Amino acid sequence: MEHSILDSWGFAPFSLAFSSLARPDLMPARVLSALGPRLEVVAAAHPSLFAQPSGRLRHTMAPHQLPTVGDWVTLSPGDAGAAAVIHHVLPRRTQLLRRAAGRRDQDQVVAANVDTFLLVTSANRDASPRRVERYLTAVWDSGAAPVIVVNKIDLVDGSALAAALAELAAVAPGVPIVPVSAHSGAGSAELAAYLRPGHTIALIGSSGVGKSTLVNRWLGRDHQTVLPTDDNDRGRHATTRRELFALPGGGHRPRRGVRRHRRARRALPVPRLPAPR
Repeated sequence: MEHSILDSWGFAPFSLAFSSLARPDLMPARVLSALGPRLEVVAAAHPSLFAQPSGRLRHTMAPHQLPTVGDWVTLSPGDAGAAAVIHHVLPRRTQLLRRAAGRRDQDQVVAANVDTFLLVTSANRDASPRRVERYLTAVWDSGAAPVIVVNKIDLVDGSALAAALAELAAVAPGVPIVPVSAHSGAGSAELAAYLRPGHTIALIGSSGVGKSTLVNRWLGRDHQTVLPTDDNDRGRHATTRRELFALPGGGHRPRRGVRRHRRARRALPVPRLPAPR
């Protein structure tokens, strides 16, 4: 089976789990987005197709075990244009949890199999060490690695930036801190070290800190909606769904419809999390 495309989406660590199923009639795929009851997935022979869990999965799995964005699954093609059928969810390496709305006893998986979470804050009014601490707890509990990204450094002077970085370093010893400006591109080279082939990253942080602007800069196009902050520098929630997509690798730029393009890296914007309990 041709796995080169899937390897660029991070399949290598999951190949053994797939092979151990001994199901040559099924193919591995990764969940890109959730569209109601249907999921968009990528497979070796299908850059994009729709799939849904089998009846067995829906009846035997708890809600937090069902496939979500970032999961690796096995599936069989659907009949006559119908959605493909998901038969297994391969064991997750990481999973970011939050409380399901209105359910005290039920967790929701926000994102699965993320390698590195970029905790995005801004250098001006959003630089709250306590909020960053809460995000760090959630990321460490997920099993992924955190990186703090301090955006909007072009909006503060050098002394204010140094003070903000010192406060963050005090609550996050040993965690990389990368100051950047999504607007000007300052700090992009240091941040690019985390955008490597086969590595899945996700962005979390408050509204208005520049997560969508960062993703758009990496893609070289306006893929994520960007909304202005208000007069008090408060942001508005612009990202309405979770989505996994490839960033351009090497010297190539992503172009829609070019399926032979090497999909090397990916980013997953994640909605703002409530404070972990």
